[in-house]
Amino acid sequence: MKRNLTRIAIALIAVTFTFSACKKSETRVTPVTTPQPNPDAVAKQIALSLYNSLTGQMGGTNINDGIKEPSSIASHNSKSLDAVSSLCGFELDTAWQNYSVVNDTTYWTSSKFNFKNLCVLSPNVNGFAAYDSIRTNVSTSAFLNEYTNVQKYTAVALDNTFKVTGVNGSIFTSIANTVYPTGSDVQEYHTIVCNYNLVALVIDLSGATADIKGGVATYKSSTKDITAGSNQQPVVINYTGNIIFLGNHTAKLTIDPKHYYTINFLTKTITPL
Repeated sequence: MKRNLTRIAIALIAVTFTFSACKKSETRVTPVTTPQPNPDAVAKQIALSLYNSLTGQMGGTNINDGIKEPSSIASHNSKSLDAVSSLCGFELDTAWQNYSVVNDTTYWTSSKFNFKNLCVLSPNVNGFAAYDSIRTNVSTSAFLNEYTNVQKYTAVALDNTFKVTGVNGSIFTSIANTVYPTGSDVQEYHTIVCNYNLVALVIDLSGATADIKGGVATYKSSTKDITAGSNQQPVVINYTGNIIFLGNHTAKLTIDPKHYYTINFLTKTITPL
């Protein structure tokens, strides 16, 4: 499946790894100088990693496409879903890799994609089951940015207009940044890993941008941080919680225990409660 490598690279480089203080569990090898991460930054990254995955901003299947084959698939493969072949159970399965070098920056992407038409209580196609995994590395001699996105979910139309869709399944995201400071052998490393379970998401496609009007995503997440001067001793923190979608492009996010936020997905702002 064809991806926009430039967009992915910019998104990766733009990630700010100033993670967490609100801790479920913490593992330290020895006392280190690595600062305690900011809980607001962790909450924001957990929420946006899910939203960016669902809306295709990291190269995966995009809920804004509705109940149809993602447009990027047809442009990459000779296969496509058309009026003749778009029958119940019709399936696309493909894998690909891409490698390129631009100036001093190396880009590598690997992807596997499976897309199957569903006819749920209907003689006609009214949904799909998707498995979509993509891994992207962007690197120079000074840094390595890594992003992994795995989507496995079903989407089924909830009305006759196909403007409201129900989604159930899971999403895995991992974002990592390694920096090699000039003139120093000490590297910096920051990563956040999220496992989401999607339960009865209700997605309204009637507007210009999909609005998740209901449903819950529970999650397990972890961060790992090493900073320059910390003798490469990592701080590892684990999190659990949920994201309750409220509509109007907003949601309430909980980090156990008892840390609450609201998130606006359009403005990418988060507010502690």
